[in-house]
Order: sequence, then structure tokens, then C-alpha cells
Amino acid sequence: MKTPTLQAAALGTAAVLALALLPGLPAAWFAMRDASLAGRVLAAETSVGLLSPAGQTVEVACQLWLARDDLSNGYNPRTATAAELDEFAAAFDTFCQAGVLPDAFAAPLRQAVTAALPEDLEISPRDRGLVTWTLHFPDSDAFVQMEWVGDTAVSLAGQYNAGATLDTAAAADALCALLGLDTLADWQTLAATPAHGTLHTRYSADGQLYLHATFQEGYFSVGVSSVPEDDLAGLA
Repeated sequence: MKTPTLQAAALGTAAVLALALLPGLPAAWFAMRDASLAGRVLAAETSVGLLSPAGQTVEVACQLWLARDDLSNGYNPRTATAAELDEFAAAFDTFCQAGVLPDAFAAPLRQAVTAALPEDLEISPRDRGLVTWTLHFPDSDAFVQMEWVGDTAVSLAGQYNAGATLDTAAAADALCALLGLDTLADWQTLAATPAHGTLHTRYSADGQLYLHATFQEGYFSVGVSSVPEDDLAGLA
């Protein structure tokens, strides 16, 4: 696997967003998102042409559109290699350097990631190229998780008491710039009223992309996913 450029992904429905605000539930989070998308049938790869001309110029939008109905293989992880752990750490650093996680929030997490061993990292592939990477920290409920499509990380989430808060709007801005999604001119901020914590969401109809950033008591999630415009009514 190549050293990644970072791109990030998201929760699919209001139920998933509610779950994302609860700590320590990565498997359930992705399983619920998958279940909400499983009823749709994805056409052949040429059907990415259904994206707008602007959306078709954004590689992330195309990749996520094609993987939109990816199903979980039962969250059946394998242990990572040392090289894959290095790749995970490099990807995490790229997120941090881009400002998705601010320095005060990222510093203790970076130390924990650097101290991790390969057996702490689980990799769980799925059907259409999406892969979930979860780094567990020994003797605690803390974790950092990324979702990848191909060689690209498309979400960053975790539970860790970093002693700092996350500005969700700033995290969303940083992610959008990092992924090159700011080339889409039609982003609209969506109203979001989570029961707990903070949540920032926005949508691009041209890219059929839903971007979110959430934070609650040490739990964070920042990402982007492919969501049809018709499904926006079901999003927070």
C-alpha cells in the first residue's frame, strides 16, 4: 500500500450520527452506516458519470461514489504489519499537519500512536475497497480509527482524553482543504442540533459529498462520505 494522501468519511444517517457521538463504538458505527446504504444497488464503474461534471473532476468524490454501497465483512480484522503501522502513523501525522486536529489535541495522541505496536492495529477490509484501520491503546478504551478507500484514508475518528476540545467547524474547513474538496463551489452548511457535544455538517450536491465533524468528551470524528441528495432529509 502506498503512503497515503488523506481524505476523510462520514456517517450516513441521523441514527449513525447519534451513535458517533457516543464513545468507543467504531464497529457499530460503521455497521449501522453500512446497513443504511445496503439497500441501494451500485451500477458499473462507468455510472460515476451520474455525478455532475464538477464532481467528476474530484477523485475523492468518484472513489467514494463507487464505494457507496460497500458492505461490511462482519468487521473481521487482521493484525497489521510493522510497515502498515508506519503507514497509519504517517497518515495520522498528515491529518494533524493539515490542522484537522489542532496541536493541543493531537500532541498526546501522536505520542500514543508513535508508541503503538503492530499487534495494536487491526485492519478490516470490506467488499468494494473500503478498509477500516483501528489502533487500540492497551489497557484503556482509547482508540484511533481511519477508514480508507484504496490507498487513501477517508475518515479519522477516535476516543482519547486529550485534555482539549475540537473546533468542529475549523476541523471541517481543514479537511475540505486537505482533500481538495474546496474546488467544489456548492458546499452548504447544514443545520445540526446534536443532543450532546458539537457537530458541524455540510453538503456538496455536485460531489454528492457529506462532510461532518463531531466532538463530545474526548470522542471525535471527522470525515466525508458519498450520500445522494435525496437522502439529505435523513441526515442531522
